[in-house]
Amino acid sequence: MLISFPNMGPNWVAFKTLFTSLGLDVVIPDPTNREAIKIGVKQSPEFVCFPFKATIGDFVNAINKGADTLVMAIDCGPCRFGFYASVQERVLKDMGYKDITVIPLDQADLAA
Repeated sequence: MLISFPNMGPNWVAFKTLFTSLGLDVVIPDPTNREAIKIGVKQSPEFVCFPFKATIGDFVNAINKGADTLVMAIDCGPCRFGFYASVQERVLKDMGYKDITVIPLDQADLAA
């Protein structure tokens, strides 16, 4: 299992630390760039926000670097952020990445 996550500010440092301390191999995507945005805009549903499109581009970058398991933080709230993981998995599978697993990390579970 090669695990990755999108670039969302400095959160990648915490994710990398968490997963490596659990003995998992981590793939860090390149910083979000024009190519990632271009991929995300092309492949994402029209109704989704810009951050969704950026994270799809980050995920494609991570997959191209060998990642097969992707973690996406989710939350409930006024935006569609809580649905990112399930929609992202569908988009990636539609793109041909059939063997990719997207794991939603519910932030509410971290408050215990």
